[in-house]
Amino acid sequence: MEIQITIKVKLNLANAEIASSFANTMEQYRLACNYVSEYIFNHDFDYKTGANL
Repeated sequence: MEIQITIKVKLNLANAEIASSFANTMEQYRLACNYVSEYIFNHDFDYKTGANL
């Protein structure tokens, strides 16, 4: 049996430089996720077996 636990956190970004760096990192993460998602969609990825990746 799997148990899924979700936590919610609030980050305390000490200054504008750290906040900007974190925002840039999250933007790059979002772009990477979108790239992978688009690749899988465009290459007929078999979601059940994980084949063809």
